[in-house]
Amino acid sequence: MELREVKKTLDQVVKESNDLEMAYREFSFQMDSLTKGIQGKYYVDLEALVPCFQRLDEPDIQELSIKLDKDRQSAENFGEVNLLALSEYEQLKERFDFLTGKVSDLNASMDALQRTITKINNESRKRFAETFEAVNRCFKEVFARMFPGGRGELRLTDDEDLLETGVDIDILIPGKRAQSISLLSGGEKSLAAIALIFAILLYRPVPFLVLDEVDAALDDANISLFNNLVKDISANSQIIMVTHNKRTMEVAEYLFGITMQKQGISTMVSVALN
Repeated sequence: MELREVKKTLDQVVKESNDLEMAYREFSFQMDSLTKGIQGKYYVDLEALVPCFQRLDEPDIQELSIKLDKDRQSAENFGEVNLLALSEYEQLKERFDFLTGKVSDLNASMDALQRTITKINNESRKRFAETFEAVNRCFKEVFARMFPGGRGELRLTDDEDLLETGVDIDILIPGKRAQSISLLSGGEKSLAAIALIFAILLYRPVPFLVLDEVDAALDDANISLFNNLVKDISANSQIIMVTHNKRTMEVAEYLFGITMQKQGISTMVSVALN
């Protein structure tokens, strides 16, 4: 009986030993798989960290478990790693450097352009002021000839901004109070406009000038004054004048007319008066 009991106990021990060996092998396989998985994914050698391991209490395990869950959730929210990120970064950096260079070039060009505009504006103000003063002097002279005893003067609407200012004409005609050109009669407006045009021509003569019916609103007395100015201007400019006024034609050197001797056929006739 004792031998049978001993054998039975031995069989039980052998069976438990086999079970333990199977469990050990399974545990070793799992440890080896875990070690290789961690090594491949995180590049960490667990065998080197084994001496650092120590048994944790249950509260510490729970705290680490909570932290692990948070870290795992953060890693999942981070998303997949973009393996082309470095290449894309280089491309974007190259594009950024290119555009930055272009922006620098544009800023330099804008600064140069702004300096040029400032220089042009200063020169324009200077020349406009000089030209306005000279034309105003000529206008006063011409206006006094067109309106004997009268006075005309050019005036700036904005003395502070010469690039945006307008020009008004102050006129004093004999027998009338000073008034704006908009309040004059048709003939007076024509004379004032002619005076301004001729004032500009006296200041800066041109080689060629065309006047089209500028004397249409003038009476005989004003025609004589107008003709005298035309003679003065013709000393420096060649003038072609379109007119129907006979007295204006008298000051011309050549006359060119259009006649229709036959129905539907126009013919030009020229006459040299000198």
